[in-house]
Amino acid sequence: MSWTGTGFDDDDALPPSLANSEPWVVNATDKVTVELLCIIDHDFCAKVLDAIRHAVGYFTELVYLRRQLVIRAVYYEFCDHVCANDTYGMGSPAKQFTLPFKDGDMNFAYPQALAKQLSPYEYTGTWTGHDIVIELNHDPYMMALLPLNASDASTGGGSTMANGSIPRGGKYWFRADGTNESILPYQVDFESIVLHQLLHGVGFASSWAAYFSSEASPFRTLLEQVVPVHQLKMLTPNPYWTVEPVNGGPTYMTGFQPTMIFDKFLYLDNGSTSLMEMGFAMQEFCAQGNDAFILHFVQQLQASPISAMARQLYDVLDQAKSPLTFQFTPPPASNTATNGSGTCPVISSASGASNATTMVVPMAVPEEDGDQGNGNDDDNARMDINEYLQRVYRGVPLLSSHSSLNALDHHEQPSRLFRPGVSLAHVDDTREHGLDFIMTATYQEGTTLQAWTQKVYRHHPALFYELTSDAAASQNWTSAPTSEDDDNDAGNSAPPRVPTIITKKKRYASPIGPGILRILQAMGYNTILAPLPPADASSSSSSRSSVASHQEKKRCNDAYGMKPPPSKTKLANPANPRLRLPGIVSLNSVLCLVSIVPSLFHLN
Repeated sequence: MSWTGTGFDDDDALPPSLANSEPWVVNATDKVTVELLCIIDHDFCAKVLDAIRHAVGYFTELVYLRRQLVIRAVYYEFCDHVCANDTYGMGSPAKQFTLPFKDGDMNFAYPQALAKQLSPYEYTGTWTGHDIVIELNHDPYMMALLPLNASDASTGGGSTMANGSIPRGGKYWFRADGTNESILPYQVDFESIVLHQLLHGVGFASSWAAYFSSEASPFRTLLEQVVPVHQLKMLTPNPYWTVEPVNGGPTYMTGFQPTMIFDKFLYLDNGSTSLMEMGFAMQEFCAQGNDAFILHFVQQLQASPISAMARQLYDVLDQAKSPLTFQFTPPPASNTATNGSGTCPVISSASGASNATTMVVPMAVPEEDGDQGNGNDDDNARMDINEYLQRVYRGVPLLSSHSSLNALDHHEQPSRLFRPGVSLAHVDDTREHGLDFIMTATYQEGTTLQAWTQKVYRHHPALFYELTSDAAASQNWTSAPTSEDDDNDAGNSAPPRVPTIITKKKRYASPIGPGILRILQAMGYNTILAPLPPADASSSSSSRSSVASHQEKKRCNDAYGMKPPPSKTKLANPANPRLRLPGIVSLNSVLCLVSIVPSLFHLN
């Protein structure tokens, strides 16, 4: 069965035998369906599917889904297309949308998984058939088998067993391989890889990247022979771009697209400089006609006031001069200054303490009933998770360094693959031993996800949250059944059912740490956490973040449509019908298509 719509095979990336194979389909939960392409080996593919199911379970245990989600995953050898043995996997939203109704913000792009939860419409022709795309690489698994004794198949040596199946002992560990103690020192729990990529797919991704200077960027390839590379070192949102469908070029740019909803909450200088406002300033830059030719666009950009801001932002993050944080609530004031052509945020050059935004040690609180335990008898405090977040977190520190702006050396973006969405969308590596470890750029070796989770929670108070027997009703998704939610009640004049809600306390010990869950909630997901407090109306920055940003900002009137950056393959190929991209699509005047984001931009 071939994939339909936007998926993995946009650049003929998959081997035909895999692309045309019948997918494994399973309902991981009542709200999430998984479709997996895998032809490596039947028993091995079953283990891959089982790991995806467990990763989905971690997510749906904490996030209430109103609409059905579909995850399309593929497990294969990346070297069949682009050799990337050090890449474990990649995940991204299938599409992104702007949401011009009350639960959305027109100035930001929402991943389809979240847009479906916030939309008043369950079924539309605009949704693609799947919400999240995940690619998982078999190469690291097999590379780890090479040093083993090929003749000792009983211990996992060699590349294949006598019967042709895949032996144990590769880079990935699966639950079916044995107990927690069976994992080998060099192995990574495959569930941790899948869960990490799943979180990228639900929206833990940024639009900010070094689109013109990253070594993997196709735009740099077009410019570096004319413009000195040091002049291209700017951090910007994703540009509007198009390639003339004649002989593979030329390439045009007109301005910058709306950033992702994740980016709305990004701050520098310990919360005094908002990347949201910097993005709004950059989106006012426009180029039309011949000025939109990529070289002319960059030359005009360099001559404009915003280029200094883009260069300074690159420099600050490249050298980690100031911590980049995801702030749950806006800071008390905004740092702005007026330049010759308007008001733009100013970045402080002073170094900031990386611990300023998190990890205040909480005081012990009275014990509560309902301790389900996690094998640790040394807990000296028990705390409601909402109180813990309020005491301990103002935000989450994110990864910022030279590697985060270039070809990352972690296991999601080797130098030959350009994935700008993951550049800044990781928790700082100093948190790999903390509760939010799952979204650092580091995978733990020699320990299972379950064992590592228990270890990190052992150093914190025992956390609890309230769980209701009717989560959807208790979260007030709807006040009463509607024809959309319950077709059987259509035309029934009986009063709406009043659910009986039973509340109990449950231990919070998820690999999705409290900070990660709060990020998902801030973006718009409905979670087990209490609602975020409203922004302080007396704060100028707060009022901009919570009120003004919901009003659509003026930006360049682009005719090319919104989309991710191209691959070098697409820029180099002659006339390619896939380059004829649609403009913005309207759904009953309330839903606008922003972009179609493949999980991987392939480079030859």
